[in-house]
Amino acid sequence: MISKDSPCERIFPCSFCVIIRYMNIDKKCILIVEDDKVMASLLSEQLVSSGFEVEVAIDGQDGLEATEKRPDLIMLDIMLPKMDGLTVMKKIRESSKWGVSVPIIIMSNLSPDENKIIDGVAD
Repeated sequence: MISKDSPCERIFPCSFCVIIRYMNIDKKCILIVEDDKVMASLLSEQLVSSGFEVEVAIDGQDGLEATEKRPDLIMLDIMLPKMDGLTVMKKIRESSKWGVSVPIIIMSNLSPDENKIIDGVAD
């Protein structure tokens, strides 16, 4: 469990680490699918320093392949090369019982009212 004093909590005080803490994801594997290498590195370093095992994929195809390891949580960017995040999420959800239930946190710089996001999540 991420403590309130963890490095992750200090860097992202109202963000992913807070969400993960409340999800009771404790010392589990997190898959980050993010093509921005700086963002992926920052997230990965902070999560690892907070006690999580982290796998990073830099495009949608690699992200989908990385789900074969069955991570406990997926942090998924929407705008990705090779395969967009919404397609990745749809394929994960259709793949198995695990895929239907694995928590996915969507990361995006798109506005939340974009129909593509709403439609993709609703599917």
